[in-house]
Formats: sequence, C-alpha cells, structure tokens
Amino acid sequence: MKKTIIYLLLCLVLVACGASVDGEKQKYAEYEQYSDMIMNKYPQFASQVELERNMAEKKYNDAIKVKDDDKKIAALENANRVFENGFVGNYKKFETATYDLENQIKETDRQISDKDFTRKTSQLIDDAKETLKDSENLLKDATTANSGLILSLEREIKNLNDAKGNLEAHVKSINAKNTKKKDKKDEKIDNSSDEPTLADEPAQIKCKRCGTMQTADSETCSSCGAQI
Repeated sequence: MKKTIIYLLLCLVLVACGASVDGEKQKYAEYEQYSDMIMNKYPQFASQVELERNMAEKKYNDAIKVKDDDKKIAALENANRVFENGFVGNYKKFETATYDLENQIKETDRQISDKDFTRKTSQLIDDAKETLKDSENLLKDATTANSGLILSLEREIKNLNDAKGNLEAHVKSINAKNTKKKDKKDEKIDNSSDEPTLADEPAQIKCKRCGTMQTADSETCSSCGAQI
C-alpha cells in the first residue's frame, strides 16, 4: 500500500512538472551533443566526458526498454541526471552563467546614464570582469575533469551568478531612485497647477475718485459709489 502511494505521488509530480518521454529523450540528445562540443573544445577533458556518456548511455538504453510511460520518464531522468550532476552538466551551467554575466555587464553599461554612473557602478563592473577572467583561467589551467574541477566549477557558477545579481540589484536601485525623483517632480508640477494664477483672477480697475480697486465689470465703486 505504501509503495503504491509513493508511486502515485511520483506520477503526480511528473505530470505537474510537465515531464514527458519525448522531452527527456530530447534533453538526453542535447547532452550528447554538448558533450561532443566539450571534447572538441577541451581534449584534456575527453576521458571524463566519455566516462559520463557511457554511464548515461547504459541507463538510457535500460530506460528505453521500460513499457510504462511514467516509469520510463523516471528512468530517463535518471540517465540525464548522470550528465546533470557530472562535469557535462556543470560545464553547461558554467557557460550559461558566463554568458549571462557578460550580457548583464553590457546591460548595466547601457541602462545607467552618465549622471548615474557612480564609483560603485564602476567597481561592480570591474569585479564582474575579474570574475569572468578567473572563470576563464580555471578551465585554461585545468588538465583533467576530476571531482575537484567539478567542485571548482560549482563555486565559479555561484561567483558568476552572484556578480550578475549584484549588477542587477544596482541597476534596480538606481531605476527606483530615478522613478521616485520623477514622481516627486510630477507631484510638484500637479500641485503648482492647482494654485491660482494671475490669469485665473478677474481683471480689476481703479476707481478714479477714491482709488479703490474694482472688478472690470463693476458699474459703480463699492467704496464711494462713483460711476466707474
């Protein structure tokens, strides 16, 4: 009974997450293509990548033989997890984080105007560029894709994402300040428009006899009664 409940819950999770046999097969194919790219780009990592591929391939072939779709999805996910948790998956996350940070540096430079470009802005951009440089050197200096390199990749992924987050927060803070300034300026304009102006006041003329100011449409002086 307990096993049945667990199985049903697993099925519900798979449905809720939108997992499918075709989707997992596609993910596996993408990991295979990605692993080919890594081996071509970094021959020194080929043995580790090939090892992960062989392990994933065995699990994948076993998964294909499963008849029940829900169980097949779970088995295919298990095959893809070999890539995800290994060097191939971490390198993919690393490349994505690198690309995202490079774009965020460009976006920060584009979105922040010269008058808002502070010393902090410059420092954050310099720190982000230094993080990119450190990340590039990590793979350049590595000779093998062992567990130590995977841990280093995980740390660099965090550093890259943190640098991106710092830039995003800085841009958001500046935009919020500018929006607040604009709102205050608009409020001041709205308030000033409610104040009476000379154009709103009726025209006045001076009584020739007593000098009291009267509205232009008055016929007699309100003070001395003389004709206006």
